[in-house]
Amino acid sequence: MTKATAKVRPLPLKQPVATSPPALSRQIAFWGLAALLFFPPYFRGLFFAPEQERALIFAALVFWVTWLWKWSRQDYEFLGHPLEYFMLALPAVYAGAALVAVNHGLAVDEVVENALYFLTFWAVARLVTTEGEANTLLTVVYLSATGVALAGLATATGVIHIKDGFVGGRIYSSFQYPNALASFLTAAFFLGVYLWRRSVFLAAAPRRAVENRVVPVTPRRAREKPPAGRARKAPLKGIPRANWPGSGRAARPAAAGPGRLAVWTAGVSSRLSRAGVEAWLARFQAYLFTMGNLILLAVFLGARSRGGLVALALILPVYFALLPRGHRGPILCHLVAVGGPAVLAISRFLAAVEAGNMNLAWAWVLAGLALAVVLQYGLERGEKFLAGGSVAGRWLVPAVLAVVLVAAAGAAVYGGWPQKLASFLNPRNLVERLYFYGDALKMIRLRPVLGWGGGGWQEAYRAFQGYLYNSTQIHSYYVQVAVEAGIIGLAVVAGVWGSFLVAVRGLFVRVKEDPRRRLLVATLAGAAVVVGLHAAIDFDLSLAALTLVLVALFGLTVALGRVWSPAPGKARKSYHRPSTTVLVAATLAAAAVAALGASLAAAGAWARDAGRYAQQGNYGAAVERLQKAVAWNPFSADYHTQLARLYQLQGKYDLALAEARAAALRSRYSASRQADLASVAYAAGRPAEAVGYAEAAVNLAPFQVYWYELLGRTAFLAGLSSLTGESDRPGGLEEARGYFEVAAGVPDRIQARMATLGPRERGLWTVAPPMAPTPAVNLNTGAARYFLKDWSAAEADLKKTAEAQDADQTTRGEAYLWLAVLKERQGQTSAARDYLNRARELVPQYAAGYETLKALPTVK
Repeated sequence: MTKATAKVRPLPLKQPVATSPPALSRQIAFWGLAALLFFPPYFRGLFFAPEQERALIFAALVFWVTWLWKWSRQDYEFLGHPLEYFMLALPAVYAGAALVAVNHGLAVDEVVENALYFLTFWAVARLVTTEGEANTLLTVVYLSATGVALAGLATATGVIHIKDGFVGGRIYSSFQYPNALASFLTAAFFLGVYLWRRSVFLAAAPRRAVENRVVPVTPRRAREKPPAGRARKAPLKGIPRANWPGSGRAARPAAAGPGRLAVWTAGVSSRLSRAGVEAWLARFQAYLFTMGNLILLAVFLGARSRGGLVALALILPVYFALLPRGHRGPILCHLVAVGGPAVLAISRFLAAVEAGNMNLAWAWVLAGLALAVVLQYGLERGEKFLAGGSVAGRWLVPAVLAVVLVAAAGAAVYGGWPQKLASFLNPRNLVERLYFYGDALKMIRLRPVLGWGGGGWQEAYRAFQGYLYNSTQIHSYYVQVAVEAGIIGLAVVAGVWGSFLVAVRGLFVRVKEDPRRRLLVATLAGAAVVVGLHAAIDFDLSLAALTLVLVALFGLTVALGRVWSPAPGKARKSYHRPSTTVLVAATLAAAAVAALGASLAAAGAWARDAGRYAQQGNYGAAVERLQKAVAWNPFSADYHTQLARLYQLQGKYDLALAEARAAALRSRYSASRQADLASVAYAAGRPAEAVGYAEAAVNLAPFQVYWYELLGRTAFLAGLSSLTGESDRPGGLEEARGYFEVAAGVPDRIQARMATLGPRERGLWTVAPPMAPTPAVNLNTGAARYFLKDWSAAEADLKKTAEAQDADQTTRGEAYLWLAVLKERQGQTSAARDYLNRARELVPQYAAGYETLKALPTVK
């Protein structure tokens, strides 16, 4: 008789049972990426171009090593997910906008910044191949944020020094901007809540295994008496009396449970096992995350960011709606356990810092940490009520909410919160930003397609502002993109967010029945959306350190989509040699990106060297280094401006004028570049050009009074040049009259500009006194009116200048000199002599030119 045999085919596994260690190139790329996410917040939030250029070089290296690993696996895919295409389109659009930019140097800086974002995003999307690696990167970001928060507390108490790390009672930390810091810490707090919940879950896993363990038992014989004392114990509720152990009335044998010693032994062995030790470590980590979350939330509150609070309040309901069942209650309790102590700790911390008691400030932080740990322990002990359908579980969450509401009401009544709320809701900042957006729309209408290029708002906003404010950023990332990259750039950003949200929705559908993974997806979505929401009303994403976190969240979303639904690969029938072409192309691309960053960084280094030599008076060496800076970065206007000033100091006016023109060509809407041109042109003996450049400066920044001072001064000196025959095109009295009339008309231009403002704009004007003729304006106006024979008005203007308390000594001395000339022309010799003596006391050298000035003819 033959034996029947069956062929059993092994079931395919989604993940191999044993995997080989990752390649060295992949480890280098992964941990290089982790460093790229960890360190940027400590370099001034990566806001400034020099830090971004160095980060780009490092990102290019990570990009190349990633490709080396992919090449070794014969994985040649570059773009696959729609989000990857949109992320690549963003630097491409900025590169196109740079071709028509109004400031080429700033436009190239924006290309660098967006290229850095894409490389980081792409590396995250490709290097993360397991859920554990995603958790590792989230932990890296979390640890970085915790360090930034601790640095904020340390700089507030003077333990360390960070420039602008603590200003006006607000914590700025290494970001040097509180609103961006608040957005960064909010995203990190979402990550911290997830990591805490994950640690709690891991800590409870061995316990659940013990509880579910099947212990073999020996059934008792019918009518067997239980051990002594067993029958006297309380009846087992819910079990019929006939089935009580030892009752003698059991219809069938009762199974005996394991003994106490067996249970205790199983528990001890479980705790001492590897799984038990890992569970203990996870429980310890949960308390560490609790303390870290308190630090993050406390410093977030210490930043006092209105926008951050609004964004958090808007996203929390959505976040809780996305959470899986069984996690909402514990997470809400965790927020209460951390939030209450955080509010207490930071409020008393800031009060102690203001009083100068730094030890007490740290004591309050430690007290908050201890209170949070105690509350968290108590809530964990009561978490069993949240499980199942018990009455306590159904009422715990409403009870916690009631406690929060009662505590908030008490704080409102006894803590002066109504006044604080009124201050928080002060609409001035909102109204001011609406003016920013309105001025931005003026610019968008003029250049709707590709915009003004990177940095276009910073370059040109003063020509469009409705009143005087100082803001090189629009305070809305999306409006700023529309200004800098036009409607095309805004459409690309919309595509980025749209594809991200679609990807998140796909992940939710895929892991709907997996609470642990659904919690991870909710965390990624909540952290990303809260940053994007805050960026709508502030310029947080101008700090690259925060944007790197955001694009990393985007990359993790793409990576998890691949991890959780791996595409079936085709088995290779034979070995194929890896494609050399792909590796060469990746190498050339990485080298080109790194070369761009290195070239710009080298230019910055040469310029810093030039600055040191210029301070030492070694102008020749400074010029030599600036010329190298221009060679390494031909886009920046700053290096040409510095060269122009050095040439002017050396008396090389033609070279100075050429460099000033080169700077203005690269920075076409800068009033300061036009002012430099005016100064150099006049020094080169071209007063007519100088007046034209001064006029351009006023037109480009019509609400800055010092450009009116420049115009008045340049026009007056041009008139003097015409009278003395020193003009480049001397026209005698007629030409001089034209220049003097320009100088005399400056006060009227100031008043006409201020007349365009309404009461609201005047109320918002706080960065400087309302624009009015200054002593410098009155000096040139008075002197010009003297030559125009409007002597009464001239005397009034000159006296205002001479008697002005805010005028410098040189300005007052020149006013007395022209008063002496005026009185001499009017025949009042005694008064003229008195004014001349006053001028001589203030500026002795003015007396030498007195005879020449009084001999000049008037033009009317």
